[in-house]
Amino acid sequence: MQKRFEELDLLRGLAIVGMVIYHLLFILNFFGVYGVNLEFSAMQIFAWIVRFDFLALVGVGMVISYYRILGRGRGRGWAILQQWKRGAMVGGCAMVVTTATYLYVREDFVRFGILHLIAVSILFWSFFVERKWLVLVLALVSFWMGGWFEWMGLSGVDFGGAWMGYFLKDMNWHAQSVDYFPLFPWVGMVGIGVFIGHIFYPKGVQRGEWKILNGEGWAKKSVCFLGRHSLAVYMIHVPVIMVVLWALGLVKG
Repeated sequence: MQKRFEELDLLRGLAIVGMVIYHLLFILNFFGVYGVNLEFSAMQIFAWIVRFDFLALVGVGMVISYYRILGRGRGRGWAILQQWKRGAMVGGCAMVVTTATYLYVREDFVRFGILHLIAVSILFWSFFVERKWLVLVLALVSFWMGGWFEWMGLSGVDFGGAWMGYFLKDMNWHAQSVDYFPLFPWVGMVGIGVFIGHIFYPKGVQRGEWKILNGEGWAKKSVCFLGRHSLAVYMIHVPVIMVVLWALGLVKG
């Protein structure tokens, strides 16, 4: 059994905790249970940290799993195939989310959310895992294409066509969807994670020890557990929140 890097489980678990908190506030606001200003600067910073943590760790995990497969004597093609299998599993979960939200919230259903983004990002970056500097350049290009560099005087790319633009570029922060992560610029976040993976886990091997994360305790163990099962937690946390709110009589079934 391959060694797990506890620090990654912890960071991933913290991202999951942050995501659950944010989604709880979003749901309370969405259903009018409790007004929460999600546009408040502190809340936006919190959301950005959670998103970056969650997406960057996908890229870090790609580097580790890729080189572990190579280390077992498998070729590059097999390593890419395993990445695609992982992407397909995440993509299947994304389709479940799309179907469930379409049935429940209708016009605000998830067309291209974070799981859709992760699935496509894994498929794309799997071809470039060994090329860290190329990955960094492509990630920065994706930021430009998504319009994040416009404040620097560099114009983002206008894809044209509302339908394609919706999936490709962050055309509208308030898009009609409860979860919206178009490819550009968000695919770049996963790419940055691949680059970070090369820095801290070259060839899939841990560089140094994260002593700050040493120690035990129920809180750390609980967060690490969430990190080890992040996809499963993601899939069930919203239904669990909804059931609890329904049981409390705060939302109607």
